[in-house]
Amino acid sequence: MTSALQRARAALDAHRASGRLRPASAPDPGAERALAGRFTAAWHACDIPALVSALAEDCLLTMPPAPLAYRGRDAIGAFFATVPAGGDLTAVRLIPIRANRQPAVAAYVRDGATARAYGIMVLTVRAGLIGEITGFADPSLFPLFDLPLQADWLVKLTGASVAYDEDLAERSGW
Repeated sequence: MTSALQRARAALDAHRASGRLRPASAPDPGAERALAGRFTAAWHACDIPALVSALAEDCLLTMPPAPLAYRGRDAIGAFFATVPAGGDLTAVRLIPIRANRQPAVAAYVRDGATARAYGIMVLTVRAGLIGEITGFADPSLFPLFDLPLQADWLVKLTGASVAYDEDLAERSGW
């Protein structure tokens, strides 16, 4: 677990040194929470246009240590529409959390009636939109956020959105 955290910190340091992570102005926690909620609601509704509308035009998606980078709403939208769970975003439950003083989401993947920890996406907010998404596909990070490695997959349909497990969201501080 320590080595995963060290790799994550080294990746963030490299991003900062390359200028990809810009210093943020004083964050408004309420606005960040609302933006993370908007991103999460769009994800659970499988609404790619709404999802990318929460992103800055030049948003960058990276997944260290993989040498992959997707820049811009179109590229990131195409990625989310096809890659996670084959584009079935309802098979991935997001729980809003905070990481490195930034909004983030913990991703759980459906495995029958169980939600299994998958990874963390840190959302860097810039000018009221998500300017960067840094994804860490590492379930060993979940205990650092006091999140379980697995939980019941309790799907509740309300309108077009899927409600996430309120208990998990509450435990993560949102």
